[in-house]
Amino acid sequence: MTTTKSAYTHIQTGPTRKYTVMFQIVAVIVVIAAWYLLTISNLVTSDQVPGLGSTFSSIVQILSRPNTLHDLAVSSYELVAAFAIATIAGIGFGFLLGEYGRRRAGVRRVIEAGLGTALATPKFIFLPVLVLLIGAGYWEKVVYGLSDGIIIMTLSASAAAYTVGENERVLARSYKMSRFQFFWKIFVPSALLPVIEALRISMVLVISGVMLAEMYISNAGMGFLIFKAGTEYNVPLLVGAVIVVAALAVALNSLFQFFERSLGNWHS
Repeated sequence: MTTTKSAYTHIQTGPTRKYTVMFQIVAVIVVIAAWYLLTISNLVTSDQVPGLGSTFSSIVQILSRPNTLHDLAVSSYELVAAFAIATIAGIGFGFLLGEYGRRRAGVRRVIEAGLGTALATPKFIFLPVLVLLIGAGYWEKVVYGLSDGIIIMTLSASAAAYTVGENERVLARSYKMSRFQFFWKIFVPSALLPVIEALRISMVLVISGVMLAEMYISNAGMGFLIFKAGTEYNVPLLVGAVIVVAALAVALNSLFQFFERSLGNWHS
């Protein structure tokens, strides 16, 4: 039975992963080819679409020159802080909400509905208010960056905690586990896969939030670099900075997908 299940899983998931990678490679090649053909044609100017060479030089500049490396470092610090806070606080709040919601289902539904409404609300309209409250420094960008990510993590952890089976709870009570022991030994293993998936989504939202905050209320960071390049009509630097940020997001997303697949194989 195990062999049959394993073979079935391989048949279902193996080709999908293979075709996904192939599609991504082909898509990149098609985009680069279209980009090259567009730049050598008379349809656009270099001020509208920069050439591949100038864009590559801008990427090298971002990754090598001290001033642009400083922008990359600033964004990295802010992203790490925002993502770490969103992850830790979101999982903690979500676990408590899911556990409390088993006894007060109505309260849980109201809180989750409020979080869903907050997630659907465009956060940029609150940027001026946030600046007035805590200023326009490092923590303002971190707080703005983690705002959507912490909601995703809270909702995911709440659902995972709420669906922990009664058998596991009976086992925890029989061993007289503390709340922390239940969290670490029961909740974490059962919630690992959905939480990893939520981390991928949270990471994308955190990157978007930090970049947006840097564009409007910062004098450093990759978001500021993109905004500055746009106002100075430095199109190669603008496109190069966007590519660096996009490559970072793709790399992190691929890393989480790898962990997700590895944990899925371990669970199976």
